[in-house]
Amino acid sequence: MPRAFRICWKLASYLLLLSAAGHTLGHYVAYVDESRFSLTRRALVTAMKASAAGGPMHPSTWTMLQMFSLSFSLFLAFAGLANLVLLHAEPPPYIIRRMAVFNLLFWGIAFLLFLLVHPVIQPIVISGFVALLYGGALWSLRAQGRSA
Repeated sequence: MPRAFRICWKLASYLLLLSAAGHTLGHYVAYVDESRFSLTRRALVTAMKASAAGGPMHPSTWTMLQMFSLSFSLFLAFAGLANLVLLHAEPPPYIIRRMAVFNLLFWGIAFLLFLLVHPVIQPIVISGFVALLYGGALWSLRAQGRSA
């Protein structure tokens, strides 16, 4: 694989890991450390906690919101680590090329969904930059093919 491919791939993977760390910190501040909440937010949290009976089969709205936030952090960490492990495993070039296409399509579609369906700046920026980096990785393969 060309050097530019590896650089783009690693940058995308590290961006996912950095985003996971940032989102985890944000998760703690926004959902776990309730001592920082304003009175209005505390009232909202109380209402969300009272929205269901509780427990794993009937969680409250607050518990569901916390779970989805934490899941997003875990997903970003998994995606970043899985792509780094794949690159370091040095599979045949056709496999890594297919994974680059998969990543480009996955993160490109995620970008469009976040942008058009649920516009929240953090996942829009994360998915957009990651898609661009995987696109750059694929572009470097095309450039290598023309020079060969």
